[in-house]
Amino acid sequence: IEGFVKLTSVTTTTGNYYTLISKTGNASPDFGWEVRLRKSATAGKFLLDFIASTNGTTAGTVDTTNTTNFTVNANTWYYFAVTYNAGSVKRYFSSAAGGTNVSKIGTTGSMGTVLASTTAPMRIGAGPTSGTGASLFLTGSIDEIRFSQFLRANATGKITIPSSQFTAD
Repeated sequence: IEGFVKLTSVTTTTGNYYTLISKTGNASPDFGWEVRLRKSATAGKFLLDFIASTNGTTAGTVDTTNTTNFTVNANTWYYFAVTYNAGSVKRYFSSAAGGTNVSKIGTTGSMGTVLASTTAPMRIGAGPTSGTGASLFLTGSIDEIRFSQFLRANATGKITIPSSQFTAD
């Protein structure tokens, strides 16, 4: 999954998060997956989370290897990508210009080898509980979301940020 996001306001409350894209419900058997920006405990910093359920009946868990903080400023476009391959999770996040090669952030995470199938709707900019508690509605814009069935990283493990409109796989 990859795309671009721009927040018009940025939360300062640790633990609050903006769901970028999700396909999950909030009850069994519709637990699925979610990609979100979460405010870390470090001042002004965020984490890119991938939360997933491997059976649909147990709520998804956050990949705990995600410990690399980064700055998110309001009104700045950022590229994000999350790759998931047989249980291996990699995250990418950057404000660099198109055509730039971006390294993964943090260590490679590990989750179950199969994601749960769910009938929950696909949501962009919101999760099933957005607007309650720590789950905030996205305040900003999301553009150029793309789902791929292959890994986009090159031989050095970097992803090149697209500099033009996405094309079909």
